[in-house]
Amino acid sequence: MEAGAFNGIQESNSLILERDMEWTGLLVEGNSFILTELRLAYRKAWIADVGLALTPHPQKVNHYIQAGSKILMKIITKGQVHASSW
Repeated sequence: MEAGAFNGIQESNSLILERDMEWTGLLVEGNSFILTELRLAYRKAWIADVGLALTPHPQKVNHYIQAGSKILMKIITKGQVHASSW
């Protein structure tokens, strides 16, 4: 399992295992901003569109992504997704 799979290529901990050792596993990516790009990487591993948490109840989570000179921020609060960029 690779938690925080990002786009499935950049900084991937499992890509070389999949390519060279026929690894099939689970890519976990809870950030909906990058999920489409992960799916377009055509990885052999399963993709889970979920977030991993330490608590069993909803909580506020901030995701910061460096995208060129822009920083995108996603805030998930009790199942509601709000996105903004600056």
